Amino acid sequence: MSQTNQLISTLNEGAVLQVYVDGCLVHAYVVVSEPNIDRVADIVPQERFDADGDIHVMAVGQPQDASAMIDDVSQNLNAEDTVVFLCIDHATKDEVLKQFGINAGQAHHH
Repeated sequence: MSQTNQLISTLNEGAVLQVYVDGCLVHAYVVVSEPNIDRVADIVPQERFDADGDIHVMAVGQPQDASAMIDDVSQNLNAEDTVVFLCIDHATKDEVLKQFGINAGQAHHH
């Protein structure tokens, strides 16, 4: 079976993905948000908090940081974990999506 990253759904300012990071299938929330840990509860549904796995939060300050941030978090991920990327602006969010092979156009909320 091929390990393909996929867009699960869109949010107001972002997207929910199912992605493979170092062979682990994880949920990723990629959103435009100020780097505020309190925002995570507004973004991630309760069932993700209740599920097995940890929740990792990454603040991405500029598009060129996206690849390094994904590399950093991948060192600590296990299957069924959730990672939240709080991106400072749309360009940064689009770059994180691109790193996962998701076209930003696919992830626009309709």
